[in-house]
Amino acid sequence: MLRRLGITVETAREAVATQHAEQLASLGITAHTPSPGRITFHETEAVQWGPSPLAVIKESAQGKSVATPQPGVPVGLPSIASRLS
Repeated sequence: MLRRLGITVETAREAVATQHAEQLASLGITAHTPSPGRITFHETEAVQWGPSPLAVIKESAQGKSVATPQPGVPVGLPSIASRLS
């Protein structure tokens, strides 16, 4: 669906990075984070997932919400998609 709207992986990454920076700034945090790009940590085989992270990943893959949104902080795809238009 996003590709049909002309949204590329690169523009989506930029939108997510912008949203993260704005959320941190709203908390008074200024952080220098890596530039958006391909996720590669899984290619190194240096990561071993514990039970809690695995539960979060499994629940999110099933469409269940595992996070508690903060008041006034937009979350999710609609928030990200709004930054791409």
